[in-house]
Amino acid sequence: MAAAAPPAAPATSPPPARATPTSPSGGAIVKGSMIYSVVAKNGIILAEDSMKTGSYKEVVQHILSHLPPGDTRKSLTHQAFIFHYVVSKGVVFLVLADAEYGYRLPFLFLEDIQNQFFGTYNTQINEATLVPRQFEGFIRVLHDKMDFFTNRAHEADKLTAARTEVENVKQIVTKNIDKVLERQEKIETLVEVTEKLNTNAHTYHGKSTALKRKMCRRNAKWTLISVGCSLLIVLILILVLLWFLGIIP
Repeated sequence: MAAAAPPAAPATSPPPARATPTSPSGGAIVKGSMIYSVVAKNGIILAEDSMKTGSYKEVVQHILSHLPPGDTRKSLTHQAFIFHYVVSKGVVFLVLADAEYGYRLPFLFLEDIQNQFFGTYNTQINEATLVPRQFEGFIRVLHDKMDFFTNRAHEADKLTAARTEVENVKQIVTKNIDKVLERQEKIETLVEVTEKLNTNAHTYHGKSTALKRKMCRRNAKWTLISVGCSLLIVLILILVLLWFLGIIP
């Protein structure tokens, strides 16, 4: 589905899809191919390459000036062509292709160049001032990737599928490792809590034993006092009785 209204075509519009010019690599670009690709940030084109002659830059500049903020991926139709683009970390990766070329391969291409770009220029792209000549080496990458995805599309599809599978395996392994580490942390926490409970139990046992002994000593003391008082009272009663009977003067 087309997103928003397509930009007005420049005076020199892209060539018809039936044209089959020759690529710089010497092979004929078949019908249904990639035509032009670009990497840009903040409206500044950092690297670009074209597989066919045409005034694409004006249309691309118009698109770049109207892109909404935030990461996204969309396709814009324009006559018999489609502009596919991905925005990631503020960097725009865009490719123009014939409509017959479809959607899957262009986005696989964009994902491929995006990974390679950030892997190479992750530091430079965050600089306050961007100088396009810093990224001149990526022009060759764009050209080689477009040629590969156009003239060896089947191989590109298989290669991308293999890379995707590898990435999926890496993600699964990473998740499993994270789960193991998380489980280990939980086990360590459980062990720590158990040890703390054991320590508290020993402490409680020691305190309860000491308290029990203290209470026993206190009870024995009061028992002795009670017995002593009882004996004293009995002795006094006996003496009074003896005195009353005249036995004791």
